[in-house]
Amino acid sequence: PGIFLSLQQEGAFQRENQTAVSAANPAAPGEPVKMLATGLGAVNPPFPAGSAPPDATNLTVVPPRVLVSGKLATVRSAALAPAQAGAYEVVFVVPPDINQGENPVVIEIGGKTSNTAVLFTSGGPP
Repeated sequence: PGIFLSLQQEGAFQRENQTAVSAANPAAPGEPVKMLATGLGAVNPPFPAGSAPPDATNLTVVPPRVLVSGKLATVRSAALAPAQAGAYEVVFVVPPDINQGENPVVIEIGGKTSNTAVLFTSGGPP
């Protein structure tokens, strides 16, 4: 698996309202956040490889685990990303007890771990 990164090696994280999460605009503990990933495997219902689905209804057969600073996040959905061939959209909730600042994020699926992305968060202990 792999997490899509920005040029600054930060994760390409977004809020539900599509605004980017950044150092200047951090995510809050308990907030749902969306990220783009690749390599998450088969989906149900199946969808032709190399094609871009119209919506995020093709869910991964095996649910991924998302870890933020080593803490398990609640994954709300993991599906093919709309209008993007080969990309998955993973929506997870930032753990409530997460530290403020830069937090490493990884995806685990099928016994494999992704690259590490940086998620900026507010609240919690500094």
